[in-house]
Amino acid sequence: MAQARRSLTLTQAERKGLLRVLRSQTEAGVALRATIVLLSAQGLSAASISRALGVTPRTVHGCPVPTRNSMAASLGASRRARRA
Repeated sequence: MAQARRSLTLTQAERKGLLRVLRSQTEAGVALRATIVLLSAQGLSAASISRALGVTPRTVHGCPVPTRNSMAASLGASRRARRA
């Protein structure tokens, strides 16, 4: 069964922050999550994002959806911390 695509809207400040993360020298996982959030905010489906980035749809679905108050925290969350 296909999942309904969640709508994600970013403020200009949030978009700039995510782009800044991508340009900085951060660990690859944080940059990947930032890219997933940016593509999701553009309306791409998980399948499209996974194809574009060369990752599995499970990786895209596993990306934490940031809230307004926890954008940086959710992007920096380790995989182990999300499982707890």
